[in-house]
Amino acid sequence: HVYLLLAKKELDIIKFVQPTIKKKKIEIKDGDTENISSSMDGYAENNLVFLLDVSQSMNKEEKLPLLKESFNKLLKILRPEDKVAVVIYSGDAQIVLESTSCSEKEKISNIINNLESGGSTNIEDGMKVAYKTAKDNFIINGNNRIILATDGEFKVSDKLIKLVQKTSNNNVFFTVFHYGKNKGKKTILNELS
Repeated sequence: HVYLLLAKKELDIIKFVQPTIKKKKIEIKDGDTENISSSMDGYAENNLVFLLDVSQSMNKEEKLPLLKESFNKLLKILRPEDKVAVVIYSGDAQIVLESTSCSEKEKISNIINNLESGGSTNIEDGMKVAYKTAKDNFIINGNNRIILATDGEFKVSDKLIKLVQKTSNNNVFFTVFHYGKNKGKKTILNELS
């Protein structure tokens, strides 16, 4: 689950909102044509950095194609005032899309749809670039979040954990999407998140 920040009328009060049974759950199903942008009314603006693993290990049917599909679905619920940047990593990390308004969903979607996998996994460089991107586009009283999408085929070093801990104290939050059938990698990702 990804929890967003709910904006309050007082500018200095921001809190996490967890879904409750009383609230209407919004699901996006294949073929939905309903405009659900109003479902995010009342939520703070989003500064999202999609940190996407495009290493060789992601070159499987249940990984990169599913990643593309799920991020396109996430994109559907974002509003024009929300911003998305896309950082990819394999051997190197690079920004393939600077922070862009979600009024340009087609542009963002094209970047996601044209991803290709190859190379080794350099998660540390990817995290550094993603955190810098999130910080450079920080929204005061907004939802500033990095969303890592990976199969977890990497080792988590103490250096990497310290980086996540340090930056999470700066109101840049971290979410992990896991792809693939290797359940053993979930332990690594749980440690990181």
